[in-house]
Amino acid sequence: MNINPQKLINWLKDNSIHYEENLEIKYRSWIKAGGIIKFYINPDSKEQCQKLILYFSQNNCEFYVLGNMSNIIIRDGSIYTPIINLSKLNNIDDSISNGSLKLKIGCGVSIPKFAKFVINKGYSGTEGLLGIPGSLGGGIYMNSSSYESYISKYLISVNVIDKKGKSFYLSNSELNFSWRKSILHEKKFIVCSCEFAFPKKNNLGIKKTKINAFNIMNHRRKFQEDIYPNLGSIFATKNIYKDLSKVSLSFYLLFIVNKIFSIIVFNFFKSKIKNYRKLVISVYKILLGLDKFKGFSVSDKTLNCLINKGEGRSSEAITLLELFDQKTKYKLKMENIILNKIN
Repeated sequence: MNINPQKLINWLKDNSIHYEENLEIKYRSWIKAGGIIKFYINPDSKEQCQKLILYFSQNNCEFYVLGNMSNIIIRDGSIYTPIINLSKLNNIDDSISNGSLKLKIGCGVSIPKFAKFVINKGYSGTEGLLGIPGSLGGGIYMNSSSYESYISKYLISVNVIDKKGKSFYLSNSELNFSWRKSILHEKKFIVCSCEFAFPKKNNLGIKKTKINAFNIMNHRRKFQEDIYPNLGSIFATKNIYKDLSKVSLSFYLLFIVNKIFSIIVFNFFKSKIKNYRKLVISVYKILLGLDKFKGFSVSDKTLNCLINKGEGRSSEAITLLELFDQKTKYKLKMENIILNKIN
């Protein structure tokens, strides 16, 4: 941090911008690990965001924007870089026009809350997003998707702020979405709000959309971690085992053997499928060298999920993720974000 702390405090108070000092990350992050954020700032309007970002720009002060901390691991120790959290930008305004559901939403709204809102209006298109714990801003940044529900599919535009505090709109096409990526990765714009439109044909009725959501969530529970604190998917992949099979011959052979035995177990020993999956993941952990860690591991339900088994420190989690990345020969795109070098 290259700005006097007391000067920042005085400025925040003068401008009625809420902040917290010495926030312990482990009480807010989904992985329940990390150091202490010296200044955790919560603007409650776009105008406050602009004012805040312009202030940092004029004072040549670095800052970082965090959402729900659902896919990010932050280093241990004190974090002096001011952190901006936009959770207070949580308005939802809706209207119906020619049968189409239109929404104007703050970027701080959680993805599950957004998904439930649309489902409860009887419109399909968000059922698969229910299990993604991030904020809308982060979801748009990462182009989140799950179970054939894509956050970008019904997105019309976003209102963003650049690092000079200038506010403007970007259309869906201008966001240049691709798999787990958007133009926001390059431009470093900050999403403040967004607009969605769900067409009339998506109006299936509340009963049907709730049934769809219920079935997806039931299926999700079989394959996704729901006991230990975790960061969701480590890598942006639709099938980590298939992708690993392209890394080396041993992983290819393991993938083929697993595929054959999975069919056998599913058809003749269905009650044992959970134990079989745990065994397969244990073999992968040994081959990857991930079985040596005490506080952190990968889930017994999927290899593609980091879990905190207790009071693990971030340093151990970061080492595990970096080793995993190395063992895959960096061929898989990491979805978890590591903040290891932040001041």
